[in-house]
Amino acid sequence: MNKIPVAFLFDGEWWSLDMTTILNLMSEERIKNLSDRDLKFALRTNNNLEIQRKVREIIGLERYLKILNAKVIHEELDAVGNPMKLYEINDTQNVKTILLEVVCPSTGRIYHMYPPNQEAKTCSEAKESTFSKKITYRHGDVGIAKRHGDNELIIET
Repeated sequence: MNKIPVAFLFDGEWWSLDMTTILNLMSEERIKNLSDRDLKFALRTNNNLEIQRKVREIIGLERYLKILNAKVIHEELDAVGNPMKLYEINDTQNVKTILLEVVCPSTGRIYHMYPPNQEAKTCSEAKESTFSKKITYRHGDVGIAKRHGDNELIIET
């Protein structure tokens, strides 16, 4: 995880916190009132999916995607019929990043992931790269992948 420390003086001692801790400690109202610039910094320096989901839930999906300048480049349904979207994000340094939106089949929550395959053109390619294997069959939260002719059980979260 990228740890961008924030230093502060407390009771005569210097302390530092990373963005995950800061976002975890902030109230919903404070998160809502953060500027788009500060939210973008917090989201881009934090790779904790649950914290990102919490922030997205608080500020709303529309603002979340607007802050990241996200544009849909591919859409498809996963094996159980949930929608997936592949976004391209252009950050302030004009670096293109791929962001994958998936729905957890167990909870129905929407998650956004930065897949390892940043060259993916489809949602499936991006999703498969998060497991480093091609998923050949999926049931609920469990995916089956081929391994040297046998089936290998992998857990999908």
